[in-house]
Amino acid sequence: MGSVVNLASRTQQLTRTHRVDVLVTQSVQKTLDSRFALRPLPASKLKGIAEPVVTFAVEGFGAQERPA
Repeated sequence: MGSVVNLASRTQQLTRTHRVDVLVTQSVQKTLDSRFALRPLPASKLKGIAEPVVTFAVEGFGAQERPA
């Protein structure tokens, strides 16, 4: 596997640890606009990745309407 695929796979596995549906890394977070509601999570050491990885839980997008 390439390093990007490895990072994506390990990040996806963290969704179970943090009990969230969607996680993004700090590099992705920097590219998103302010419509994304993100919650920072503690940096995690991941197998095969030298430095701890900072992730954010995606908690919403834009002005979401609530179902009636």
